Amino acid sequence: MNIDYKKKQDKTTQDDKHSSSFIKLSEDEKREYRRLEAVKELLNTETSYVEDLKIVIEVYIQPLKKCLIIDARTIKLIFSNLEMLNNVNKEFAVAFGYLYKE
Repeated sequence: MNIDYKKKQDKTTQDDKHSSSFIKLSEDEKREYRRLEAVKELLNTETSYVEDLKIVIEVYIQPLKKCLIIDARTIKLIFSNLEMLNNVNKEFAVAFGYLYKE
């Protein structure tokens, strides 16, 4: 089953599932479309999360480390492993995005 997702995406939206184009799809195509929509939403959410982590790192963590208002131990206590989480989630989003495009 190989449906052209981009064409289906243009014709059908989440709010438009009862339109004639969606109704004309077979059950397998509908299931595939819904699966692709879920994958797309997961990728968008993950990408947004990585962007938010990057902002926290750039706006809070890096300036705090540079200005020495709080010691490194306190920064680590407050922000724990946020930088590591950012790296892991960034790699996941890239890998997931790669798989999604195939």
